[in-house]
Amino acid sequence: MEKRNIDEILEAKWSEYKQKMKEGGDAQKIYQEEIWPLLLQVWKEKPKVIPTPKKFDISIHTLGTSPEATTFAILGTQADEIYILHTEETKKFISRLENDTGKKVYPIEIGKSDVSAIYREVMKIIEKYPEKSIALDITSGTKAMSAGLGAAGFFFRRFFEKIRVVYVDNDFYDTEVRRPKAGTERMIILQSPHEVLADVDVLFAIENYKKGDYISAQKYFMQVREKTGNQRYQIFEDLCLMYAFWYNLNIQDALKKSQQIIEKLSSEKYSKYLKTLNYEYLEKQSKILSAIKEFIETENFNNKLGIIGLTETLLKLSKESLQNKQLTLSALYTYRALELLLQQRMKQMGKTFDTELLSPEEKEKLRQKLASVLNKEESSITFKPKLGLLELLLYLTIANDETVKKIFDEESTKKVSWNLEARNSSLLIHGLRIPTEKEIERLYENTEKLLKEIKKQENIETKIEAYTFDIGVLNILE
Repeated sequence: MEKRNIDEILEAKWSEYKQKMKEGGDAQKIYQEEIWPLLLQVWKEKPKVIPTPKKFDISIHTLGTSPEATTFAILGTQADEIYILHTEETKKFISRLENDTGKKVYPIEIGKSDVSAIYREVMKIIEKYPEKSIALDITSGTKAMSAGLGAAGFFFRRFFEKIRVVYVDNDFYDTEVRRPKAGTERMIILQSPHEVLADVDVLFAIENYKKGDYISAQKYFMQVREKTGNQRYQIFEDLCLMYAFWYNLNIQDALKKSQQIIEKLSSEKYSKYLKTLNYEYLEKQSKILSAIKEFIETENFNNKLGIIGLTETLLKLSKESLQNKQLTLSALYTYRALELLLQQRMKQMGKTFDTELLSPEEKEKLRQKLASVLNKEESSITFKPKLGLLELLLYLTIANDETVKKIFDEESTKKVSWNLEARNSSLLIHGLRIPTEKEIERLYENTEKLLKEIKKQENIETKIEAYTFDIGVLNILE
């Protein structure tokens, strides 16, 4: 039947329907016998779907006491597997849905206000069919049922991209008969507010940023910028990437990002955000990154800010690795941090850690000290081309470096030797052993103490922790 003909027939039938109602006819009986068959024919042949028809694999519907809208949704989604969330009261309409649509449905009984049950049932279906397209129809049922299914749909949409929430609406509600005018019904595939509005992305960005997941935070900030068109969010993307690079020891790219941030904050476009975003803090971090980069490239041990900044970064990574039970990685970060500090002390004393440049007298004293600490014969002590961590520590002790001796007494020095023995037989070095938390914590504490002492002596202040902010800072961008 052509669309024009069916539209004309529906229009005529609707006028007859209204007239019969005015004359006292049975509204429901007339509608079911004269209007409903025509609507079913239309929706079975070509359902009206906005923005465009789409065939879903699965559909889930809440069912109320007016099942016509659910029928439209079943036909509109064109799903092959159909689940009906119904109450004890609406169970009686299940057979009618099957008769009207010609499709088998799977009924699931829930309480009319049991939103938790809706979440559970939807999740079961999603977990069973994670790759299939699923429509969640919120048209019918109690307000709690519709709200629960809608909330579930929009939430799960963030993690299962083939989920859509649908709703059967109409273009004209005829107040005379208290029904949508026949032929004006349409099913709308609703846009997720999470995808249209940026508010939720902002909250997710901040949540991930605070957890230290800077890459995920950057992606959410990018989505915020794309949805709002507000390019000022780019500075928060840069901030996330700066810390992601920094804490992965990609100092070169971290420095580039920090310089971009400072450049933006110095521009007129961002001038009013300087106080809110703490320009001084971020500028200091940019200087630290620059110093670290210069030290890595030149190995200039006179660059104390670079050495201290890098050492403090390594200790931060060690602490985080320890918290995440990444013991071997935590130990390696701490060993390298301590080694850098000891090398710096050697250079400050005008000494070298090249073994061949040591005097015979220095080598002999160091050999004796090593034999004593390691409980070995002096004849068994050999040296590599460069002094290792234990050799550095013992040399500085022999040379009466008061800063080092203040932290590492004879007992703690012996413990360092035990720690190094454990390191050298660890899984990521030469063996299969994994260091214990106690061993790492002991070395970490002493290294941290040495770092603090050196910072105090050199009057150097570092700021390596990620800049903190909350949603209030972001609101000023609007």
